[in-house]
Amino acid sequence: MCRKKFKLSFLLLCMICLACSCFVAACGKQPDAAEAEVNKTGTVTGEVTWLYNNFIGNKPDKGAPVILISTKVKSLPDRLGYGISLENLDLPEGVYTTTVTGTGNYTFDNVPIGDYYLVIISNNTNEKTDQVTGPGSWGEAYALFSEQGQEYALTTAKLHKTRSTKIKVSDGETTNYSYDFGMTYFSY
Repeated sequence: MCRKKFKLSFLLLCMICLACSCFVAACGKQPDAAEAEVNKTGTVTGEVTWLYNNFIGNKPDKGAPVILISTKVKSLPDRLGYGISLENLDLPEGVYTTTVTGTGNYTFDNVPIGDYYLVIISNNTNEKTDQVTGPGSWGEAYALFSEQGQEYALTTAKLHKTRSTKIKVSDGETTNYSYDFGMTYFSY
């Protein structure tokens, strides 16, 4: 009888240990591919300049707005089309903004991996207005605005030189995109 109780106790203990080890294994499981992608980030950085004149040369485009827009974003707030005042904007997930520093640099840290539109709006140069039509220099990001937002973006592109490009952010890597806006257009 004592031997039977021992065997039952031992069997019960083994089942409890097995259940606990399965629970611990399930809690410590590796994240699946989708979960792992969420935690992967990179950095986007660059230098933005403009040509002051041929004697002085290039200067930092201090205060120039830089907008990073995930290609997964379906629409943009109209006011973003102005591009000049980026404060107090309710931005959708996947849209990041910053400005160029006094040394001409900008940086986006901890950007989730993926494809993005990068839009830079010069703070110191303007465009010859009759050369700006359609989406202007907003590129593919232009289509993400409503009709009103597209009007704002086109007006911004007419007032300030604007550059857009598509970039890829990879895990643990730095994507560098620099641009020189050249000289400003003067109308007489």
